[in-house]
Amino acid sequence: RILQRISINDASEFYRDYLKKYPESNEVRIAYTRVLISGNETDLAREQLQWLMDKNPDDAEIMLAAGLLATEMGDFDVTETSFKKALNLGYKDTNAVYFHLGQIYEETDRPEMAMESYRMVKSGGRHLPAQIRYADLLATKGYLEEAREHLQKLPAANDQQTAHLILAEAQILRKSKAHQEVFDLLDEGLKKLPDYPELLYDRALAADKLGKFKILEQDLRKLIRLKPDNAHAYNALGYSLAERGIQLPEALKLIRKAVELAPEDPYIMDSLGWVYYRMGNLTEGLNYLNLAFSARPDAEIAAHLGEVLWMQGAKDDAINIWRSALEKEPGNEVLLETLQRLTKKKAID
Repeated sequence: RILQRISINDASEFYRDYLKKYPESNEVRIAYTRVLISGNETDLAREQLQWLMDKNPDDAEIMLAAGLLATEMGDFDVTETSFKKALNLGYKDTNAVYFHLGQIYEETDRPEMAMESYRMVKSGGRHLPAQIRYADLLATKGYLEEAREHLQKLPAANDQQTAHLILAEAQILRKSKAHQEVFDLLDEGLKKLPDYPELLYDRALAADKLGKFKILEQDLRKLIRLKPDNAHAYNALGYSLAERGIQLPEALKLIRKAVELAPEDPYIMDSLGWVYYRMGNLTEGLNYLNLAFSARPDAEIAAHLGEVLWMQGAKDDAINIWRSALEKEPGNEVLLETLQRLTKKKAID
């Protein structure tokens, strides 16, 4: 980190000196602004950004670059203004601009405007991602069947695009908790693309929701054979075994392999703590669950951590963790099931 900081400082000094001699060099000023953003020098970065826009009011390329830089700083008002200016000035790649605008509108909670922008992405590499986002927003508004139809009508140029469209439709159905439909959709997809890793993984998750554990295991073991470096496959299989309280030594081995492949992933750390707990090692389980919760205090990890604390007799600590998690994710199924099972309640007073 120190070396990175020195590098940023050196680059910043170089660009600053260069711009004193050649102030009209827009490319260098853009690079300088990017370095300032990397170094969290946002006030200075904003000054450079304003200079670029003031000096180049009729340059569509500069306006687009300014919008992208503003996005990095979270200055979405500036981003929106810059992108619209780029369009008005005749920027050629309108698909890129509309796609970025759609992302900004989503970020600022303006779904209708986001949908309109995504619909304007007519071709190119961003067309499919834009239409997938459009369908997702449409489904969120309650138009599930229309969203599915929109995805089903989109042409796929290759196997990757075919899979992405299937996965996008599955995600829309999953949000509606239509687990059987998710499974059926992915099942059909795997008839076309039997070795596609993401389809195997998603069908395994859908099978889990339906209690189809034989299919879950088959899919995840096949995925591990196809992609032996896929940490999520090892984790999902190990966690499923641990959750069902079976083959716990294998579950531990699988999750340790997942940790080896992705040591910083809090969800995998959560699984490791959970399998230790299932094996009766509450102390080791608590250690790893605390690590996972510190890295990412989400509801499912909170449910697991709280359960181990509860079983150790630290019931007040468990309740405090659950209460905090419920405030953030009141509908989390794992958390609600844990509460019901241990406290016989679905809420905490």
